[in-house]
Amino acid sequence: SKPGADPALATAAAAMRADACLEAVHVFRCFDELELIAVIKHLEAFVEKHPKIRLIMVDSVSFPFRHGGLDAARERTSALMNISTTLRRLAEDIPVVVTNHMTTKLHP
Repeated sequence: SKPGADPALATAAAAMRADACLEAVHVFRCFDELELIAVIKHLEAFVEKHPKIRLIMVDSVSFPFRHGGLDAARERTSALMNISTTLRRLAEDIPVVVTNHMTTKLHP
């Protein structure tokens, strides 16, 4: 340690290392809408089991539905509404960030 260096600052800097930050990150990868629905349903119990969770991020809520097996628009809408309801309930106590990937194919 350098003379005059603040030990508290050195400890805070060490805690900001990327690997230390990532140790506290939980990731659930969902490749289709059924996996996303299952993870969201399990999320409330997961948050109760891990009370130090400070942020929930869903990236992207729409992507799994583009390549999945829910054929009818009514099924997709119902599933998205259930996901939305669960995330709104969780957002009462924890910030929730949801992205929605949209693409547009432009023709020249």
